[in-house]
Amino acid sequence: MSGKKTYKKLGWLNELPVVEAERVLYECSRSRDWSRRMTASRPFPMLRQFFDRAELLWTAQPNTASDSRWPQSESRLEKLLER
Repeated sequence: MSGKKTYKKLGWLNELPVVEAERVLYECSRSRDWSRRMTASRPFPMLRQFFDRAELLWTAQPNTASDSRWPQSESRLEKLLER
């Protein structure tokens, strides 16, 4: 994946107002705490950093380390960033 494509895919997410970014990320995860933490972690310069942080924050939440929702959330995030 080229650098320009990566930046474009994250650019719109990085530039969203806080409330809107939280809503978009919540739609993928169904976790308000995770959505808030991801939004606070912006900007993400590269997709790899975005997904690394997403997984780290997911597993850091109480009761989610073994949560089976992460693969579904990760898949939704990938689709979101294909826009």
